Amino acid sequence: MNCDWNILSVCLVKAGSSTSTIFGFSEFLSALALLVIVYTITDVRYKFRIATAPFNLPKASFTIIAIIGIGTLMSEIWVAEKWATVAWNLSQALWQSIFALTFLITVLVWLWFAFIKPPKYGKSNYKRFYKVTYQYVMQAKESEIRMLSDELVNHIPDLVKYANTVNGNDVKSQNCKMSRKAYELIFLLSNKNFCDTLAAYSPHTAIAFFNALESEKTIHANCFNIITSLISTSLLNNKNSLIYHENEHYRSGLLGHNKALSRAMFGNYHIISQVRGNTVLDVDYVSSSKWDNEQISKYCELVLISFRGFVESGYWYCHSSELFRALSTIQGFAAQLHKTDNTRDMYSQVEFKNFDTVVGFANSLTQIIAEQKTPPDCIKLKNSDKLNNQSFYDHIAALYFELIHFSCYISEPMMTCWFIQHNTVWGKLFDNFEKDSKAKKIILHKVRRRLFNSIKEFEKYPNYQSARILGFCINIFSIVHKGHGLALRKAVWSWVDNNYSKLHKQNPKLAKAALMDGIEYDEEKNAIVKVGRGSMGKKPTRTYWKLKD
Repeated sequence: MNCDWNILSVCLVKAGSSTSTIFGFSEFLSALALLVIVYTITDVRYKFRIATAPFNLPKASFTIIAIIGIGTLMSEIWVAEKWATVAWNLSQALWQSIFALTFLITVLVWLWFAFIKPPKYGKSNYKRFYKVTYQYVMQAKESEIRMLSDELVNHIPDLVKYANTVNGNDVKSQNCKMSRKAYELIFLLSNKNFCDTLAAYSPHTAIAFFNALESEKTIHANCFNIITSLISTSLLNNKNSLIYHENEHYRSGLLGHNKALSRAMFGNYHIISQVRGNTVLDVDYVSSSKWDNEQISKYCELVLISFRGFVESGYWYCHSSELFRALSTIQGFAAQLHKTDNTRDMYSQVEFKNFDTVVGFANSLTQIIAEQKTPPDCIKLKNSDKLNNQSFYDHIAALYFELIHFSCYISEPMMTCWFIQHNTVWGKLFDNFEKDSKAKKIILHKVRRRLFNSIKEFEKYPNYQSARILGFCINIFSIVHKGHGLALRKAVWSWVDNNYSKLHKQNPKLAKAALMDGIEYDEEKNAIVKVGRGSMGKKPTRTYWKLKD
């Protein structure tokens, strides 16, 4: 080869151009412009994936593209000006091929992480993952939060696994920074805005989250309590969420048959008991106070799922603070029944519907225990005042008692009072035409004992609660002569025979509070009078129960 220049024994020749351009500077600019446009219109989901790649993909891509652009431009200038080059240098076509291949590989790497195999939370990207997620949550844009709630479904198992290795009481002493970031990410996602969006658009992420908790077997960290409670509250607040479509299978098909979300969240009592602080059963008080009957019914249904898991998993002999709080919440839904007092059309009253739902819930608790092949034995038939000594029989009996107490606030009109106290409460909880199970016998025994003990409190100090309970028993037992409560009926009427006339003399207001509409006290005859409704133009009937002098 003839040398154009010979410098220091190095043969230099004039750079020559190829016959055809493979990847010139103009092609590079066209490809770069197309790449910029594609990235600009790309969905935020794929930008999130690119930003959380195992390495800083945007920065690396910028550096590589800059080198390719400069190299392509310099190669064309070098050839155009026929500058000196070594004789053994690669041809222009080979250089352009190398630049084109490098550019193609860069684009393929983007496509790989954006579409083919999205990155997952791990050692290589935990810092970037936390930073990008934090930005999206802080900006609180609906589209970005919606994307994030859906995209995290692939990261949830790893986040839960790493976060669970951190002892929440001693976070700073942990050696693994990745686990600490996962722990902080769970707290970051414990955000009402995020949980509301997740409940509305990404229930599969919630399923993945609770399945990941279940796979951990034991919960060590205390970062899961807030997010579990928020997800539960958000699902119940949104009546269009998946949880409302998981009804009986004949109403909602496969979703109602599988109940994937309900069972993942509420079916495993072992996980519920290990989440420290709030759980899925601890809904927000402000939100629950605004619920309608459909939302209350759904919450009762979910608590029953947890209670079934509690019984079937052998936790019966342990005190369940989670279920105890849930029962208190549900009991509060029935506490507004007094607003239907002196109302004839009770069926249209929201308070009555809520009360009726809670009565059905209380009855279902008893049925779940009765369905067990070996129902748990009662520790003590006698009610205990100490919470730690109480079994769940005592808690259910206490719920029965409070429902009876709430119904006592309905004193008139007579038919409304009778329907609520007898048909709704006594009829469903005591005389529901079902065969008495061992569990039901134990619970009703405890309820009857509570009722009579409340009446006997008159002997210590007069109070209106005891007066209302006495009024309930007089109203119910004035007609019911057999069936459930026969022993209680005898005890109540024995107490009334011996004490009511004395109570009337000492405290007339309390004595009157113990008589519902349609029941009177005849002081002259010293008798309780039941006034019946007259029919066909006849006068009301009057039935007397003579008291002892």
